[in-house]
Amino acid sequence: MDVNLSHTATASIPTFNHETCRNFSAKHGLAVRAITIEVDDAELAQRGTQRQAEFTGFYEFAEFTVEDVGTSESGLNAVVLANNEETVLLPMNEPVFGTKRKSQIQTYLEHNEGAGVQHLALVSEDIFRTLREMRKCRAVGGFEFMPSPPPTYYENLKSRAGDAYIER
Repeated sequence: MDVNLSHTATASIPTFNHETCRNFSAKHGLAVRAITIEVDDAELAQRGTQRQAEFTGFYEFAEFTVEDVGTSESGLNAVVLANNEETVLLPMNEPVFGTKRKSQIQTYLEHNEGAGVQHLALVSEDIFRTLREMRKCRAVGGFEFMPSPPPTYYENLKSRAGDAYIER
């Protein structure tokens, strides 16, 4: 997202400081590449996508269905908005039902009790430096990071994911 964000668009974010964001982005060459939003259902996704397109001026860049990005285990439907330069993407994802496993979208919605931003994808010339600086800025509107998962997370990954993501 352009660092010249509207004050109105960011006013509801607790502790957000517009000037700090602009200075940090300029100093560290950091830019948002994608903001992924998870939604409850197709109707909400359609309304949300339309509202975001009107608010941002983005256009529909791509659309994916479970047939495009799903597996026999799980999947999602998505509409991706983009700015004119296609440097910022805004995927709007919705869960699908009737698969063997609950989709990651449905898991997100249940855990967070509703729709929201699942992740941000950032562009940085030096990711380690950028992360250090982002952590320093937490108190003035920076990002709060999740703790690293324990080693057992990776050790048990195959048992949780099954064969869906195993290289053949």
